[in-house]
Amino acid sequence: MYRLLSYTGFNNRRLKKLWKNKMPLKLKVFLWLAFQDRLQTGVVLKKRNWKGDERCVVCRKKEDVNQIFFECVIAKFVWGCFKEVLGWERAPVSLLSDFLAHWIPDGRTNVPGST
Repeated sequence: MYRLLSYTGFNNRRLKKLWKNKMPLKLKVFLWLAFQDRLQTGVVLKKRNWKGDERCVVCRKKEDVNQIFFECVIAKFVWGCFKEVLGWERAPVSLLSDFLAHWIPDGRTNVPGST
């Protein structure tokens, strides 16, 4: 009861998998920031009255976390290279719905994309 009354945040089951993973802490913090939409993307900076352009310099779409890591042509190329070199069945396509659910190992599997 004390834990319920004293806990002011909410419990995200998806992110528990991230924090229990055995990856380096720096990477966990970076991914947590990405999942919380706290990275310094063009869209986030524009909300803070940044004078620059909120679009990606490569593909000219609005620059958010998913666009940078999965939708930009350079990101698609990099994921395609990983897929071919490592023999994955497929590459992740979005941060929250795909990457966290299927690509961050939970200790039971070691091969990304094998689900």
